[in-house]
Amino acid sequence: MDKQYKVGVVGATGMVGQRFVTLLENHPWFKLTTLAASGRSAGKTYEEAVGSRWAMTTPMPESVKKLVVLDASKVEEVASQVDFIFCAVNMPKDEIKALEEAYMAEKEAEIARAEREKATQAANIVVPAQIDKEKAIIDAEAEAERLRRLAKGEADAIFAKMDAEARGLYEVLTKQAEGYAQIVKAAAGDPDKAVMMLITDKLPELVKTQVEAVKNIKIDKITVWDGNNAGNGNTSTANFISGMMKSVPPLNDLFNMAGMNLPTFLKGAATEDKITDAGQQGEIVEEVEK
Repeated sequence: MDKQYKVGVVGATGMVGQRFVTLLENHPWFKLTTLAASGRSAGKTYEEAVGSRWAMTTPMPESVKKLVVLDASKVEEVASQVDFIFCAVNMPKDEIKALEEAYMAEKEAEIARAEREKATQAANIVVPAQIDKEKAIIDAEAEAERLRRLAKGEADAIFAKMDAEARGLYEVLTKQAEGYAQIVKAAAGDPDKAVMMLITDKLPELVKTQVEAVKNIKIDKITVWDGNNAGNGNTSTANFISGMMKSVPPLNDLFNMAGMNLPTFLKGAATEDKITDAGQQGEIVEEVEK
């Protein structure tokens, strides 16, 4: 057995008490640490209290000679120093029973006090740590909730913006569709005529586009030496002017590139443009200045 329990002997100066002292010497389980007797012996060393009244055949153990004897009536003081008590008092039976019960009650009280102290120490350490833990959890949950609410608010704002844009676009397209329906209705239900009406409405812009293509061309001076036909029946001057005009896309070509046909009433009759030079017989030098 590794652990030795601390024990005491009440009535240690009497013959029975002396016997307990000798039996407990070098005991493997118990270590004698406390001796108690009557008030007459209290405060003396065990050797002084016993004196010549040592009745055992073996000498008094050296380990107990200098132990100070306690007053056996001071139950709390004696019981607080040991794990077990061996009672060897010479008293009436009722008094012995009362003394044993007093020691038993005190020991139970001592155990209760020890448990209470242990619980108090644990509370002083565990409770603050538990409080800190709970606080950390609450703070973490609060921060997570704040981030969730912030993200939800941002998502709601984006959704509201996109929903508003979609509704706006829907309204624009709806109004355009209603407008086109009214145009078709005004054209007696004929989609082609409705397209003609739209084209006629945009015609000034189309013409403006063609004009813009050539209005910024700056020609300060053109000098032409012309005396012969170019092989196609026209003079070089005629071919130059014709080529410059052809570099501007005709209105009909613009419509063709857009996948539409220019109405006949806007195209007019097909003609062959030819620029001829009245002075084909001689060499002509023309100088045009802007």
